[in-house]
Amino acid sequence: MFKLLFIDIDGTLLTSDHQISPNTRAAIKRVISINKLPVVLTTARPPQAVVNIYNSLDLSSPVICYNGALILKDLKPRQNPSELLSQCIVPNFLTQVYVTAAEYKVNISFYIYNKWITDCYDDWVMQEENITGTKADIVDIPNQIEKWCTENYGPHKILLMGEAIVLDTIIKIL
Repeated sequence: MFKLLFIDIDGTLLTSDHQISPNTRAAIKRVISINKLPVVLTTARPPQAVVNIYNSLDLSSPVICYNGALILKDLKPRQNPSELLSQCIVPNFLTQVYVTAAEYKVNISFYIYNKWITDCYDDWVMQEENITGTKADIVDIPNQIEKWCTENYGPHKILLMGEAIVLDTIIKIL
């Protein structure tokens, strides 16, 4: 029979007002207690945007963040949860993405572990903060990319935020 239950967060677990419905919460509790199935949250979100959901469901299973780029053993309250997998974006791609985003004047954000960085605080960032309950750090992105290139390391996720038609153009270019 079944051995695991994977649940996406946004648009699946959470309602349109970013809540877990009472029926969904009860169903998950039944799956855990009666069926003895681990429930694994899967998301494009960073770990810090999952921890409250994870704790509210009283989970103790792994968590899949950044669409699989970071898998953590669990999210129990502690400073550094242990990794099962961490896959970063190759640094030499980051400059190309940054230059293209700047050319088309869209917001670019990078995520690495529990850190979200961008180089401007705009309406897109405010919207994302409201949805995820996390805060962006404003940094000099070119310097950060240079550092990642030197260290041969990079972020887990890149997020471009802007008008859909502009983002479609950027996707074709990249």
